[in-house]
Amino acid sequence: MAYADLREFIAALERAGELLRVRQEVHWRYELGGWSRLSLEKRPPGPALLFELLTGYPAGYRVFTCGIAATRRFCIALELDPGTPHQELLATYRERLDQPLPPQQVDGGPCKEHVLEGEDALLTRFPIPWWTPRDGGRYLGTWHGVVSKDPETGQRNIGTYRLMLHGPRHCSIGFLPSSHLGQHYAKSEARGEPLEVAIVIGADETLVMAGASGFPYGVDEYAMAGGLRRAPLHVTPCETVNLEAPANSEIVIEGLLLPKLRAPEGPFGEHSGYHGGGVRPRPIIAVSAITHRSDPILRGALLGKPPTEDHLLYSVACSAAAMRMFATHGPPGVTAVHCPPEGDSVMLAFIAMRPTYVGHARNVARTFAASSEGRYVKNVIVVDDDIDIYDFGQVWWAINTRTQGSRDIEVQRFNASSRSDPSIPHQQGDWGDKVLIDATKKLDYDYVPAWD
Repeated sequence: MAYADLREFIAALERAGELLRVRQEVHWRYELGGWSRLSLEKRPPGPALLFELLTGYPAGYRVFTCGIAATRRFCIALELDPGTPHQELLATYRERLDQPLPPQQVDGGPCKEHVLEGEDALLTRFPIPWWTPRDGGRYLGTWHGVVSKDPETGQRNIGTYRLMLHGPRHCSIGFLPSSHLGQHYAKSEARGEPLEVAIVIGADETLVMAGASGFPYGVDEYAMAGGLRRAPLHVTPCETVNLEAPANSEIVIEGLLLPKLRAPEGPFGEHSGYHGGGVRPRPIIAVSAITHRSDPILRGALLGKPPTEDHLLYSVACSAAAMRMFATHGPPGVTAVHCPPEGDSVMLAFIAMRPTYVGHARNVARTFAASSEGRYVKNVIVVDDDIDIYDFGQVWWAINTRTQGSRDIEVQRFNASSRSDPSIPHQQGDWGDKVLIDATKKLDYDYVPAWD
């Protein structure tokens, strides 16, 4: 049965020995991020952390992080056995996304225990972390969902876009113009109108999983989260915007994404492990209302050098999406895809397959590199299905014994790239190279029995 809320998930982690309650006072500025980094850098990863006393904030205002930083905890979030093999986790994730469950609307809910509007709706009520000394400020949104609707069609979208504090009632938001929120905002800004948004913090973990999965435009992430949790999300109308938020959320921040107004945002510790992107002008959200539970839990995540919990999330989401793409559109023959968190899961992919014709592996690599699932993946390595793509050593063995550089390595130029990749010169813009490596046994020369 699906978790009723984030608190039930935290309780499940505690029962499994996967949670550390930090009861001594911790400062939200740098110290909280430092303890998070220590947990993330352990091998295997250390426990999820619930900080119960933050400097300058009353007892009861808490911060939860590292929730799914380990495969065991990702499995617990989906109510699977903690020891579920990674391949089985991917298969389950993919199967559940094929069975979306639309949300059910309810009146009220735990997120309405406290309703603050106007001058009382202050973001500074919450212990928003300043994660690392090099960050440009305090980041409210690192593990959350931003709800918006297409101003023309009313189609709903939930995405994860970082949010930096700019005062008691304002925050900046970072998104690419090509993102679904970017498209919503472009339409509203062209009209000279603000875009209504709701920031959902501390809802079911599956909401962030769905929001970060990159579904096609028009797909309702609430329904996909319902599929992942095997039960519909209960959503309730917001107070000041025409949107709906999960009733079990810890905190819901309502506001207007203002047109033609920008503020400097960044830098921020990025998924690539560097403070990429610099300082850039970003749109501003003016807060109109905040609703929250009693003793609210602010859910957040430390990003940066892999692997962190966002790397594991994107590893599962991207790998599952790629397998769905190959099963639907081909080319055939792909047996597994792994975007390893250790290498930055949005920049590296291993693909296992059974080649049946000359050029088959190259076609698979090119298809993935050109797909929406692989648009930011920088290096694609294709191996035979006798290679365990969850074992880096086997992948390196395949590269070293089944490739010739001049024949099996293809460099594609002028591809969409992440601005967080520090190897791309700043003056070059948002494009870079992709490297495709065919590390399969070759079919264009005589069979050699000794190579079996």
